[in-house]
Order: sequence, then C-alpha cells, then structure tokens
Amino acid sequence: MVDSCSFHEERSGWSIGISTPVSDSERNAKIYFSLRCGRSRKSTFIYAHSSFTPNKWVNIAVSYNGSEMVLFINKAKISVSHEQIGDIFPLVKHSCRIFYLGGAEGDRKAFRGTIDELSLWSTALPHGALARTLVSSNLVLKDNFDDVKRWTMATGRSVEIVYSDIQENSEVELEVPPCGQTICDNPEVVLSYSNNWLLRTPKTIRYRIVNLMNDDGSRPTVLHPQIQKQHEVLNNAYRPYNISFELNVANIRNTSLNSRFMMFGCDPSDIGNGQCNEECKHARTGNDGGDCYPIDIACDPVKLGNGQCDYECNRRNYDWDAGDCCIPGNNTHFTCYNPSSSHRGYMSVVELKEILRFDSRSHLNVYLVAWTTGDMIGVATFPWEKHVYSVQGGTVVQPETFGVEGQMDSLVHEIGHNFGLWHVHHGVSEVPCGDQCLENEPSMIHGDMCADTFPTPKNQGCHDPLPTEDACGSLTAYKDTPFRNYMSYSADNCSSEFTPHQTARMHCYLDLVYQPWRTSTEPAPIPLAPRIAPSQEDSVTIIWTPPLSSGINDWESVCNLCSTDGSLTQYAVNASSPSPTDRWSPQQATGSPDAEKCDSSTRAWMPNVYSCKKKGCRIDLYFKWPVIPERLSIWVVWNAVNGIKRIKLYFEGGQSNLIKDLPAHCDMPLTSRLNVDKNLTKIRIYTKDQYVAIDAVEVTSSPQNSRCDNCHQLKYHIYRDPPFKQHHFKTTQTTQFTDSEVEIGKSYRYWIKASGSKISQSSPSLHYKHGQPYCGDGVVNQSNEECDDRNINSYDGCSSDCQIEPSFQCKGEPSLCYRHDGDGVCEEFEKTTSIRDCGFYIPPGYMDQLASSAIANPQYQHPHCPVTAVLGQPSIDLVCNRHFDSTESWHPCGSFTEYGDFWIEVYFPRLVVATEVIIHLASDGSVLQDSLLSVELIKQNNETSILSPRIHTISCDINPFHIPVIHDLSQPFYYTKGVRLTFTSFNISISAVRLRSYKYLDPITIASCTKDELFNPRSGHCVSHDSQLTTCPPYLLDHSTVLCTGHSDGDECSITCIEGYRLTSTNNKIVCSDGQWSSSSPVRCELVECGVPVIPHSTTHCNSGTTLYSNCTFNCIPPAKHQGQSNTVQCDVNGLWTLPLGACIKQCSQPKEIPFAKIASRKCRRGPQPIGAKCKYRCRKGFKVESSRKKKRRVTWRTCGENGEWSNIACERVRCPPIDPVHDGQYACTDGINTGSTCTMTPCTYSRQLIKIKCMKNGKWSGQFKSCEPYQLLSCSRPVAVDLNFRCTQLVVGSSCRVRCKRSTHEPILETKHHIPVTNHEPREITRYVVCSDSKEWYPSPEYLDRRGDGWCDEVNNREHCGWDNGDCCESTAKSGLLPFSRSCIVGCTCQDPNAIENISKSKLARARISHSNG
Repeated sequence: MVDSCSFHEERSGWSIGISTPVSDSERNAKIYFSLRCGRSRKSTFIYAHSSFTPNKWVNIAVSYNGSEMVLFINKAKISVSHEQIGDIFPLVKHSCRIFYLGGAEGDRKAFRGTIDELSLWSTALPHGALARTLVSSNLVLKDNFDDVKRWTMATGRSVEIVYSDIQENSEVELEVPPCGQTICDNPEVVLSYSNNWLLRTPKTIRYRIVNLMNDDGSRPTVLHPQIQKQHEVLNNAYRPYNISFELNVANIRNTSLNSRFMMFGCDPSDIGNGQCNEECKHARTGNDGGDCYPIDIACDPVKLGNGQCDYECNRRNYDWDAGDCCIPGNNTHFTCYNPSSSHRGYMSVVELKEILRFDSRSHLNVYLVAWTTGDMIGVATFPWEKHVYSVQGGTVVQPETFGVEGQMDSLVHEIGHNFGLWHVHHGVSEVPCGDQCLENEPSMIHGDMCADTFPTPKNQGCHDPLPTEDACGSLTAYKDTPFRNYMSYSADNCSSEFTPHQTARMHCYLDLVYQPWRTSTEPAPIPLAPRIAPSQEDSVTIIWTPPLSSGINDWESVCNLCSTDGSLTQYAVNASSPSPTDRWSPQQATGSPDAEKCDSSTRAWMPNVYSCKKKGCRIDLYFKWPVIPERLSIWVVWNAVNGIKRIKLYFEGGQSNLIKDLPAHCDMPLTSRLNVDKNLTKIRIYTKDQYVAIDAVEVTSSPQNSRCDNCHQLKYHIYRDPPFKQHHFKTTQTTQFTDSEVEIGKSYRYWIKASGSKISQSSPSLHYKHGQPYCGDGVVNQSNEECDDRNINSYDGCSSDCQIEPSFQCKGEPSLCYRHDGDGVCEEFEKTTSIRDCGFYIPPGYMDQLASSAIANPQYQHPHCPVTAVLGQPSIDLVCNRHFDSTESWHPCGSFTEYGDFWIEVYFPRLVVATEVIIHLASDGSVLQDSLLSVELIKQNNETSILSPRIHTISCDINPFHIPVIHDLSQPFYYTKGVRLTFTSFNISISAVRLRSYKYLDPITIASCTKDELFNPRSGHCVSHDSQLTTCPPYLLDHSTVLCTGHSDGDECSITCIEGYRLTSTNNKIVCSDGQWSSSSPVRCELVECGVPVIPHSTTHCNSGTTLYSNCTFNCIPPAKHQGQSNTVQCDVNGLWTLPLGACIKQCSQPKEIPFAKIASRKCRRGPQPIGAKCKYRCRKGFKVESSRKKKRRVTWRTCGENGEWSNIACERVRCPPIDPVHDGQYACTDGINTGSTCTMTPCTYSRQLIKIKCMKNGKWSGQFKSCEPYQLLSCSRPVAVDLNFRCTQLVVGSSCRVRCKRSTHEPILETKHHIPVTNHEPREITRYVVCSDSKEWYPSPEYLDRRGDGWCDEVNNREHCGWDNGDCCESTAKSGLLPFSRSCIVGCTCQDPNAIENISKSKLARARISHSNG
C-alpha cells in the first residue's frame, strides 16, 4: 500500500515481499516487511530468519502500532523494529492510498506464486490474536479470491484462479539440513534407521566388474581369481550390516582400449593449450603436449612432414609434427599426443565410459582404470549426483588395489561413497575453515553427518592423529578418532568397521536411490513412526511420511515420475547449445541438480562463447515426455540475478511462448507457474552473458496426466494392536488415517506398511494412549515437551517434536514462539549473547575500549573509504556479508588487485594490559576462498607482539571475532596502546575494534607499588598507606541527568540527556581519576536536530532553524496543489518533523475522451487520478492504437506522469497496405485504403466483368490487384514538365523515372491532393520518382509537381494552396534558417501562415489587449 500522490523515492507506505537483505545479492532471499511512515526519511526493512522455500505455503502476518513493526512467519514472531514512528499516511492523503497485490504498478518483476487468502485490519493485532483466531473486529478487507472482479488489473494481464492445495497436517515434513543433500541426511530419519532393525533388513545389490583385455583375451586388467577374492572381501565387509552383493563380470575384449593410458581430471582438449595442467602431465601425453616442459626446444621446419616423429616438433603449434607422430604403427600410442587423433595413446575416464556405454540403471558399475593421478585410489559417484544412473556413474578404482592382499578395502571404501558416506575427516580436512559445515564435535548435521564418528583430520595411521595435523586450529588434540573406519585413510590391516549411523545412512540411500540395483522389488518401508495429528475426543488421527521409494525397479518407468495426483515431474533428458564444450557441457544441465550452489561449478552448463552478441548465449533442453506443463523450475547456480534474459517454450505443432523478467537466486530454483494448454517438448533459455550457469531444468505437468493412468499408486495398510473390530488392517491411499474405534484411557500401537506390487516391511511403531497429551495438542507436557503450538510443523519456533528451536523462546499454551534476538527486550538469558537487545556484553571485572584514532596503509586509502569509519561503537544492527556500507565500516580501497599489503592500526585512549582483541566485521572477504588475518599488539614503546596463532581464518559466521591475549608469565607484562591488523583480501571490511582488559587489575602498576603503597583497584593507582582519599567534585552537565556510584577514585557516572537533547559521544560513562572526571571522548548533550524537512512537491522555508520545536512552512510547486488545514511542520523531540496536516497533492485531472476511442476503466471516470495511475482506452471498431504494428490492437493505456500530465495516445484508422502505383487510374476506391473501402476495377477491353476488392477489418485486402494486360504490352509516353528533369531507363508499365529540379536548390513537390490516388502519398510531399501505371499514365502526374521546400522563401509560393512554400517562410516551420529567395523580397517573404507559432502568439496577444481594454 503506497501513497500514489508522491514520487517513488518519497512515498510513504508498506509492502510485503521476497528479497535479499543485501541489494544485488543472488542468494539468501527472504520474506520481508518494509514500512515508511509519513514522518520518516527512509523505509525500514525487517526480514524472516531463514530463506524462503519455493513451492511451499507460508503464513505471513505483519503489524504496526505506531511505534513497533512486527513480522510473523507461520504464526511465530520473527522480526521487530522500532525505527518507524507515527501514522503511515497523513489524514489528508487517505485518498492517495493504493493497495497493490502481486507487485506495485510499474514493477517489471511481479510475484510468481499463489495467494490463498488476504485479511487487512485497521488496528494492530497482538501476537496471540494473530496466531489463534480470525479477528473480525476492525477488519476492513477479507478476500479468498473467489471473485476477482473487485480488483483492477494494474498491468493489463489476467489473473489465474487455481484451487488451493493447502493441507494441514497431511503428512510429516522432512527437511534437508543445511549441510545435507537429501532427506537421508535428516537426523530424525538416520536415527530411525539406526534404532529400528526392520528398516535395515538384508538388501542385496547387483554390481558389475568391467574388465578390459586384448581382443584375444590376453592381458586382462585383473585376473578372475582377483575378482573372486575381491568379491569375497566386499561381502565380508558389508554383510554384518545386512548388505550383500551379487557379482556380474563384463569382459571387454578391445586391444585398442586396453592399450590406452587413462587419465582422471584431465580433459584431452586441454593438452597442448599452452598452460601446464598437472592432471595432464605424463609421458604418454608428452607432458601435457609439451606445456609442462621447462624449456621450449625449437623445431626445424624442415623436419615437419618428413614421415618421422621428431620429438621437438611434437607440439600443437607445429601441428604435432605435421601429423608425423600419429602415423599408425606399433608405437603410435606412445608418440601420438594430438588430442584430436584417434591414434593417441591416452584417454580420459569420461571418454572410456562413453565408449563402453554401461549405464547404471540396474547395476553398480565398477571400472578398473590405471590413471595418471597416482594419489587417488578411486572415484565414486555419490547418490545425489545426476550421473548416478547414467554411463558416467559408478565407481572407478586402481587395478593395483583390486583383489590385491592388503589393499582390497579400497573398493569397500569407494562403494561407501556410492552409498552416501563421506570421509570421516570430511568435516575437518575437506570443509573450508569457517564454513558452517565445519565439524568441531560429533554431529549429525555437520562434517560427515554421523554423530558416532569423532572429528578427525586426514589420517593414514592406525592411531589418533597428532595435534600438528590440525588444519584449521579449531581443536588442539583429537581423541577417540575413527581411524579403524572403512571411510578413513588407514590401511587394510587397520580398517574394519562402519558405525551405526553410517549403516543407517547406507540403508536409507539404498531405499531412496538404489531400488533399481536391488534384487527385491518390495517398496521401501515408511522410515518414521506415525504421528498424532490434532484429534477429537472420540477419535484419533495419525499421519506419516511416505516411503522413500515405491519399489519400481525399472528406472526408466514413467511411473517413477508420477505423483499421487497424477502429475508427471521430469528433468530435461537432452540438451544442446551453439558452442558446446566438455567443460560446462550442455549435458550438465540435464537430469537432477547436482552442482555446487552459487559457484561456477563444472557440473553446470555455461555458454562457451566470448560474446553473447555474436553467437548467442542459449541452451535448448528437451524432455522425454511431452506434457501440458503446470510448473517450470530452473536451477541457476551462478550469476543468477537477472541471469535469465528470456525463456522460450516450444510446443507440439510448432507453437511457442516467450517468458521474460524472471529473477533468480543461486541457492534455490527459479520457479514459475505456467498457464498453457499445449504439450511442451523443449525450452530454450537465453542468458544475459556467458557467465550464467544452468544446473537443471524440471517440468511438472498438470494433474491427471494420461501417462500416469496405468501407474498403480501406493496404498497404505494401517495395523493396530489391539486389532480393528472388523478388519485385520485398514487401507488408505493418503498418508493420513482417522481411527474412530478408540476409547479414553486405552492404549494402542499403530504401524504402517506400504503396498504396491508387494508389501513393504513395517514402519516403526507409534504407542498411544487415547486421551494422553501429545505433541500438537496445544498443551505443554512438562515430561517431554518444551513447547506446543498446536501443530507438528518445524521451523516455526516449536519443532515437530515440540522442542524449542534455536534462537526462539516459546510461552503460553498453545505456545506463542518468538525470536528473542532483536525483539527490543533484553531478557536475562540473552544478556551475554544479544547485542541488538542488550548491547555489547562486557564480562564482570573487565572493561572495553573503542578505537579513538587509526591509520592504514596510505597506498590503499581514498576519501570515499576514510579510516575514521572504524572508530567508535559499531552499529548494533550491523550485518556481516559481501556488501557493506562504507559509511559504517572501513576497507582498503584503491587496489586494482585483490591481494596486497593491507593493514590498519587502531589506537585506544588508555594504556592497559590487554586480555582480548575483539574485531567487528562488516565483510569477511571470503568471495572465492578463505580470508586470513594476523593480529599484533602495539606496545607502549611501539614494539609489536604477534598474537597466537599467527594466522586466523575469519568468517561472518563468527562475528564479532574474539582473539584472546595469552601472556608469557616468564616475561614482564607490557602495556598495549594499539592493535595492528594485517589481512589478505581487500574485500575485508571492519566496523570497529575493541580492546578488552581487566577493570580492577593492573599487574604492571601492582608491581610498581612500594612497600609503603597499596594498589587501589578502583583507581588503578598505587596509594600511600597514610594518603588522604582523593575525591572528585559533583559532576554537572547541562541538559542531562547524572547518576554516579560515588565520587572516589574509580567511581563512575552514567549520563542521560533530557528529552529533546542527544548525547554527542558513543560513551555515556565518565570515571573519577586523581580527583578529576575523565572519559574516552568529550561528553555533552546537544539540542535535537531534525534537518531540513522533505515535503513532496514543495519548497520548504525554515526561518527559525531546524532544531527542537522549530517550525518550517512549505509551499507547493505547481502543478501540485495544497490540500488540508496547514502548511507547517515542527521539529519533534525524536528528531523527526511532525506529520503535516496538509499536503501538496500532485494529480492529473480527470482524463478526457480522445478521438475515435472511449475510456474503458470505470475508476477513470470518477475525477482526478493520482500519479502513476493508468487508464484504459479502447479504440472504436475500424481503428487501432497509433503506431502499433498489430492491426488488431485496440486497447491502450494513458499514464498519469510525475508532471501531472497524461501521456499522449491516439487511435488511427486501420488501413490496408498501399496499392502499387502501377495500378493508378484502373481502380476507383470508396474510401481510399481505410477499412471498409471498396475498390472497383475499370473493365478491361477483353472483359466486361467488374472486379471488387475490399479493405477488411484485419487490415488486409480481400483480393489481389491485377492489371488488364501484361506489363510488357503497355507503355507510357516520356514524362515532361517545366523546371523538372526526368531520367528513365524504360517506359513500360511498372517502370519508374527519377525526378530532379533543374535548379539544384529546389526539390520536386507534389502540389495538391486533388490527383492523389489510393497510395500513401501526401500533398506537399517531396517526390523523387514517378511510376508508369497500367492506365498508361504517370503517377503522380508530372503536371502536379512543382519546385518548393528548398529552404528558400519564394514569394510566388508563399500562399495557402502552395502550403506557404512548404514552411520555408516562417522561422518555426523552416527546416533550416529563414532565407529570402532574393534580396528584394521583403514583404512577400514574411511569415503568412496563420497556423505558424509566430502568428498564433500574435493572435493571442491581440485578444489579450482587446480583453484588457474592455476591462
């Protein structure tokens, strides 16, 4: 809702939407509530606590009571702000309010989702009222959109009405944790698999060993006994965990393949590209085609093409010795380095898989490849990768470790990756320092996501790693590490086990992903026990999550893609682009998403072009099943903001639709609902540049797709103990069941089985006593519940198992949950943690100093990044991210490279013995890699001391960043006066630095006290035994109240300014020291300053100033007009101007009718309209919108502009194309070329039949204009005219002659319209050609051509029928300067045109004089 009478940047109002907290960011989009009151200088935005989830319903509520704005998400109180104050709209502007839904008028990017219900109250509602009931009092608007006629379409587009699919408590929702990939990473699921043996019943997996050998069977990669021995070891390792393997061996007889050298991580196209690639560096590739040779040996051109392979010429720039090194022979595979040759002796693993074409639909494929990268024992496809079923899936291991005693656990290890296991050291050695997934303690949501494997760095020993092997410095020693685990790097004689959590994860992935590999076909079991949903007294409702897979072993079956409502969801199966490449290949955009989010991942497609203008940045994606699409999802994982330029949808039959303006975010899919009725076959995506990455595209069909008709949907069997009365079990097709056969106080046990072609194992059981408290009943059961908000949804403050979620507090029954940090209330439990509510916490006995001066490397300093920004207190609302406010933080600027000698030194008011340095970050600089920082203390004598550890990895996740000061007790203590920070990236930004020290302890001063002195901890000084107590006089400060703890040394006073005054310092404390009050910065109270008021559409006058209680007046700037009672505002005590009782309203007058059109918007007939208003006009039949290429377009809009004027529009006659001049004189038309005109052909000599052709409403002629006789049989006489020359090549019908005036300063002009036929020639138009028509006459006739419009005023032509010499005699109409044709032309060459501006102005002036004389 906005004030439409003001400019966009000055509008008061409020909005709810989705945006990123940081402008131009492409990640972390959140729901927001923004508000700007009539008195405020800017808007306030508050955001949800987490990113929004596409395709998921959310309940949003906001409130504002005049001083507090609140955002509620799913009935939980999420964000609060007290920045705004007063009314949103002045009373005088109530008529200017416009309520927009789906996006404000003029927004190019509108809301793409669905809205179920809207309610608007005139007063703010408390949390309880919003969460529990639908309040009817003060309700001013309630709409469920059964009828949208009450709404006016702001953009001219139609609104699609769909049925709401909101289902409360329909099933248990399983969320993927932030560091996870699938629901098998959900801790609740993993624990359920771990604790219930029925979920871990024996499973047998089919796998295939791919064994290369020569054509005659010789030189196999591995021998048959090795395969059998390895198979036995594999089964022995997994069988204790109810997983076994069924072996299949594929012996590939191919000498050519068997002689190739295999490479991993090396793209053959990179060989010889001029850059040394370590993965390609090998003798068989000529050391990366010579790129990795330290010395470039010159090639004698004489040797090129001599039939012999010359070592020094075997380079790309010599065309690989002109092909001599790839001539087929016995040793060609050793000498041929050319990546484009079929005789080269190397091959990538990707190429090998493509040649063998073993897809992974029914077996886990195991390839035995000896590759160049020697430090890798194997590579496996994780179950969440898109190639899991393709030819690129499976596992690759070195044959040196296969079936070889002491190394056979390598395959056990790699298949663990296939089954979803990370390395046990993943959370320490494979996660960047500072990453949210870093593992500091056993965890199910960090690291390897198994809480029964203790954190460990990479370790190849059969013992706990040494502390020196720590990479991040997060732990000093590692104990009880899982070095015996199969997923460690220990040797075979050490590794021997999987943990229960690892076993649970593997079984979960075997159910979720690998059903096609299993020998059994029963559905996967329901992974969690059923749950109680809100129920009635005489019944109980249970709900459950569906099984992880349906039991369909055919991976290609369409039934795998069908949902319970019959909709079909599919990813693209093929792709193409203009310039494909192996890296960022178009095929990377097929299948499910698997690329790293917000990164230039090679698992996504990017255009392989230097410029999108020449070759075009686009990709075509094809789908296996043509469907009527209902929803489109696109994963844009790099440069997503505005990355999609447009999307073209292609349908069966060759039709297509275009979609534009689709903003995206890199950490979530771009989703858009589609409203079409044709089968989609492919889409084409155009990107804005070559740096946009597409990971996957998904299309969901409308429900009840015909291809899903023959798919048998799962049914569920509900079992109960004691049994149901009439049946052994109940059956349903939904994940919800209501049992009405229950009695109060009686106990029941429920379990579920999924039924498809077979019956699944039982789910874990639910034990329930009817009438007992349960999670979701709204009553907090103290024995096992921390909260109960009467639902079983998580992420609303109270989790699905009724536990209070992190950063929330819940109170009452049903529980009202709120995020406590930032709600403006400092509660006891958050005093040490909440900066926003309680300020910066200082532990008792300590004191903090803020920097009072600073210097930085002058090489990287500019006025727009002053080092003074780091001084004083940081903002309590500071958010650390890549984008920062340079007015509130400092960063090195002026560098043209990311890395340099970046440092800053900050100094503090008092010398202290430091205990801690605290750095407040505005940005951690970690754009592409970790940011490193070193900290040095600057001593009193200017020497420095480096704090340990020497290098720190900083992150926004740990902010403020605390660095403790550890003193070497064998050395003397020293005073610190400053801190020096040195860092690696110019993207690091620092908001403030605090230096912490003891408040009452100074070891240096204590050591200096003599035997006759005592240390006074309050003053920090040594005092004599018999010295008099030093006191400070009473502290007085104008316009303030002072509260002191006393007046002795060390006592403090707190200063509070009275109303209307503000403290000039960030510090309001002063300390008594040596009989005087001191502070780190001057303290005084100054009168509130409001600044110059900004009143839209006005000029302001503040004769009495702009401080407290000063008055300012404003005058409206035309065309704005004053409305209301007063034009005066006053500076208030809060530093804001009072809300004026009047306003300058800029509006457009009521729009008028325009010729040949009528107003179609009812609102536009009701008086003046606000700025930005649009009025719809409809042209009369036979007319179209002026300048529109579409002849059927009759609807247009007029917009009320910022200047208070309506935009210009017009309707013009729909006309048919001009008739070829060659037909001049042969046709007579009733109304020229306008619609409805009928043109009749003059009878030809050989036919009496009349031919009639009509100009139809669509702007097309009903027939074709023809000549009586062939052109070559007719001709015109040579054209002749006075003062004109004609240049003709032919005189037959259809030919033309060029016309020129004999005088070079003249132009040939068509004199009058009396002889204009049905073409588009206009009178007084410059005419350069005449055409011989089939009437054997020239068109236009030479007798109607004359010399005018030459830029000279001709007295003989300065008359009305000559068009006033085509405007040459008036300054306002002359195309160039006004020039008389001759010097003697004085009176006859004056401006005679009555419609010229000069003569119109004279007429008005004359009328004004007459009116004045009459007055």
